Amino acid sequence: MKTKCLEKLIKKSKNEFSIRVLYKKPQEIPEVKIIDNVQKLKQEIINKNLIIIPYETAFIVCNNYDLMKNMPLNIALILGYVAGDFILVNIDKKEREFRSLSQEDIIWYSKILVNKSFNEIKEEKHITFTDFAEQYQKGFDERTRQTFEYKEKIINVLTQIELLLKKILKNGM
Repeated sequence: MKTKCLEKLIKKSKNEFSIRVLYKKPQEIPEVKIIDNVQKLKQEIINKNLIIIPYETAFIVCNNYDLMKNMPLNIALILGYVAGDFILVNIDKKEREFRSLSQEDIIWYSKILVNKSFNEIKEEKHITFTDFAEQYQKGFDERTRQTFEYKEKIINVLTQIELLLKKILKNGM
């Protein structure tokens, strides 16, 4: 029994698989990276140099808060921000193992992370409420504009249908 458990631990520690993640630097678009040595990543988390932040259905692995203080702002989150480089990865909660992002996740999260990015490097160490609000307003304005365009198209279609029905009824009677 103990030998079987030990073999499983040794196999995991050898880290025979690689994972696909999204890597994001401040003011740059996210890019796909392959991490071959997940063990180093785990070791940095254990040493508390890196932290894991839940984000939507994935997880952000970034520098701890003390290290982030002197780094350029990267993205705005609901109740904070991430400064410096980070990776976005899936985690299998049962196995407590890192997993690759799917191609759909990569496309979806790439768009989201670009929208959450800060446009310019801030010289101050702490984010102000104004900066935070501007980042979220940018995404909100885009969704509002798309909703308005959709409603406008629906109204145009309904108007055209109404005019066509009026024409049919006028000619038919």
